[in-house]
Amino acid sequence: MDAVVLVLHGERYPLDGGEASTLDSFLNVSGLATMQVRGKLRQATERDEIEITDDTERVALMDVLEAASNDVRHFTDGLPMLLDAARRPIIRN
Repeated sequence: MDAVVLVLHGERYPLDGGEASTLDSFLNVSGLATMQVRGKLRQATERDEIEITDDTERVALMDVLEAASNDVRHFTDGLPMLLDAARRPIIRN
């Protein structure tokens, strides 16, 4: 899988190919709530930014990242920072 950049709370979280693959693997086994996020990840290329735009997507991402965080071999680099961001609700103006 290509490297991607997730955007959450206006902040950019670049993930290398290994991190994106780890996230995709956990999204794959999760369920219907993550289909939208997984679809965005699968369609992204190295030049794309994936925006997480609402709390439904944020919560799905947070749940998947929390599950992935148990696998310390693959939960590296940008994934812990992304999990911290996913724990914060999206605030609308």
